Amino acid sequence: MKTTLKVVVAMLGLAVAGCASVSGFPDRPENVKATIENLQKRYFLPGTDVLEEYEKKLPEDKRGYRNSVILGQMQAIDIRFSEFQEALYREGIITNLSLDILGIGVGAAGATVTGGNTSQILSAVSAGISGSQTSINKNVYYERTMPALLALMEAERAKIRTQIEQSLPLPADVYQIEKGLGDVGRYFNAGSIPGSIVVLTQNAGKAKQEAEDTLKTTRDALFVNVASQKRVESAMTLVDKLPAGKAVDILDNPPSPLDDFVGNAVQSRLGGNALGTPGANARLKAPAGADDGRVKKADQNARDILKYILVMIQNRSAENIDKWTAAMTALIPTQGGDK
Repeated sequence: MKTTLKVVVAMLGLAVAGCASVSGFPDRPENVKATIENLQKRYFLPGTDVLEEYEKKLPEDKRGYRNSVILGQMQAIDIRFSEFQEALYREGIITNLSLDILGIGVGAAGATVTGGNTSQILSAVSAGISGSQTSINKNVYYERTMPALLALMEAERAKIRTQIEQSLPLPADVYQIEKGLGDVGRYFNAGSIPGSIVVLTQNAGKAKQEAEDTLKTTRDALFVNVASQKRVESAMTLVDKLPAGKAVDILDNPPSPLDDFVGNAVQSRLGGNALGTPGANARLKAPAGADDGRVKKADQNARDILKYILVMIQNRSAENIDKWTAAMTALIPTQGGDK
């Protein structure tokens, strides 16, 4: 029994160890540690104070030194970013793969190895591993968000690198080393998770603002358009021509649906009562048997609200205004007689 258990555990260990070699990246041809150490000595504190060294340079040598510092620091950042990508890849691929194989192997061993204690131990381990795997599978942040964030990092890094490279030919007094080091700092931040989230948020906010600006421009262009303004004015002249009590008929059956903006504005004018509710009807409709003064007041309220809608209406297209015009025209008596 003990021998069988040892064999199973050994086989599982080999399976997991074998997975560790699947990194998804080829082996680096350079000695990364040595390269980083060399770059740190030449271009980073405490190895070198580049600003102090820069001031020692002759005017004709400053641009060359500035460019060496910027490119050297960017090289170090690129190496670290590649290591960062590899680490993320291994975390998401190898860990999951190892636990998959280990979970399957332990589960199978629990079914074949005899002996109560051994079987119980393997079953318990299997349950623990399965629980870990479930936790990893639920890591939506990595599986769904990280690939998008990495793509954004690459795009932002490329954009900043282009800006830097376009500045390198500039004289030292035009593109100062302090500005260059600041750009290198932006380059580093662009390859970080917090930096990419900031960019993502900014892009989302910018896209939202651009969409709102476009919508506002489109609406304003139509709202203040001379032709649309004339259509509204023409429609409003028909309101006063409506027979008594007919304005409320239009309000009861609007020729086109009221958008939320107009609906809320009208509700506010009616003391918080939406069109068609008892509170609104009490203001716009005189009850049967009401005196003439009350009938006139209700009718005037209905006309005022109808005019208010025509003024505030957001869709001022010819098609929409024509619907209101046609509805009112149909209720206005003709010269030959009443409707």
